[in-house]
Amino acid sequence: MTCPYLLQSLVYTMRALKLTEGSSTLPSALLESASKESLHKKSLKSFQNFRKNSLAMLRKAASTNSVGSASSNFRMADSPALTGEADKEIVFEWLRNEYSNYGRKSSFATSSGSAGSFKGRELTGPPSAGPTNSPFASPAFIRRPHCPTRIDGMGCYEPTKKELKAINEALEGVNEWDWDVFKLSHASNGHPIQVVGWHVLSQWGLIESFEIDEQKLRLWLAYIESQYVDTPYHNKIHASDVTQTVHAMLATGGLREYLTESQVLALLLTAIAHDVGHDGLNNKYHKNARSERAMTFNDQSIQENYHLRVIFESMRTHSQIDLFEGLDEDVITELRDMMIRMVLHTDMSTHFVALKEFNTIAEKNGSSVDLWKSNSHSDTLMSHVLHCCDLSGQAKKQSLAEIWSQRCIEEFFIQGDKEKDKGLPISPLCDRTTTPVAESQVGFIQYVVLPAYQALARVLPTADLHVVQLRQNSAYWESRKDESVFK
Repeated sequence: MTCPYLLQSLVYTMRALKLTEGSSTLPSALLESASKESLHKKSLKSFQNFRKNSLAMLRKAASTNSVGSASSNFRMADSPALTGEADKEIVFEWLRNEYSNYGRKSSFATSSGSAGSFKGRELTGPPSAGPTNSPFASPAFIRRPHCPTRIDGMGCYEPTKKELKAINEALEGVNEWDWDVFKLSHASNGHPIQVVGWHVLSQWGLIESFEIDEQKLRLWLAYIESQYVDTPYHNKIHASDVTQTVHAMLATGGLREYLTESQVLALLLTAIAHDVGHDGLNNKYHKNARSERAMTFNDQSIQENYHLRVIFESMRTHSQIDLFEGLDEDVITELRDMMIRMVLHTDMSTHFVALKEFNTIAEKNGSSVDLWKSNSHSDTLMSHVLHCCDLSGQAKKQSLAEIWSQRCIEEFFIQGDKEKDKGLPISPLCDRTTTPVAESQVGFIQYVVLPAYQALARVLPTADLHVVQLRQNSAYWESRKDESVFK
């Protein structure tokens, strides 16, 4: 069987744009995919929605000069239709997004673990060519739905025309490791989670595949962002950075072929919300202070359990942000199990034991996708990846690493000040009068972060690049040991 509706729609559009007199211009992989009857309905719907939204966006851009260089690149004709060049860009962009991996082995395993099959549609992720200079450089955020619903008096972020242009520019290079989240935070007027969260979930096709209500998702992102506390380090910027870092590992680090769709969804949702409600105080502080959080969770992974409670209790209490509504119970159970496991894995008190366990598995499985999946170890890989991304500040280029160090150390010092005021034992690295900052960063890299990334490189060879950067940053901090850093 062929896909008559898909081919009819595409060939008709291509002919109308005078791109071809037949189907010769269509990619051969696309023609091959036409035999996949299960794809044609969603593909056709995807193309129709993509074209409708794109045309609306370009008409608005051409008349208001509001998005990038759309007005100069795409001129309106005298008739209501756009010129052929504009419509060409729409078709090619959709083809890149939808069919860049057709004809290859599927990058994802299905929930059953077999490669090359589909659940809804294949997830191809971001176009391999990366962002462009066209108005489509950040299509996932530009084409988000309007969100009229509010929760607890809070609504979704709606950027101004000026902010939207700045957001589009800030999202350039979002697939890359050293992307700068601080630029996005500034461009979005302090709403990085709502932008990058929507962007990556859209780029991986998860909203469509799991039929997530788009307004619920927008409001969930807004709610989670609002629950992050304005601390120096554990805040919405850090959460956005971890989310983008996970996305980069999926897009360019080779991670995506190890995971199922549900695992990718769980990993990205967890990255977005993994520190929600963090008050800038570590578990030791809460335990010593016998805080309400410590009492609630019996001194066990206090902050991590609190984050999980916020995530799941908020969806239970507010139906407007229940992302799991409509999903099968077994899918919900699977997502919850994975998210709980990953957040608990970020507890630093478990770091060395968990790292030893991961190294044992990595030594046996190496980089074999089949071994990681057949031995049901992909959940362990996900947890280790999120943990590495959570610690990734010192694995980024030096300018970013220094910013993250400054923020982290300042948060430690604020905790130390509180401990002094309350007569509590001052936690390690939290005394601003005695802590050797540069030396502490060397130790953190050498004994915590570097071994974690060396273990990851056994599975994902691209992580060797981060190992190199970690060593460079360690040498940088070593050179500053005799200085009074951040004081």
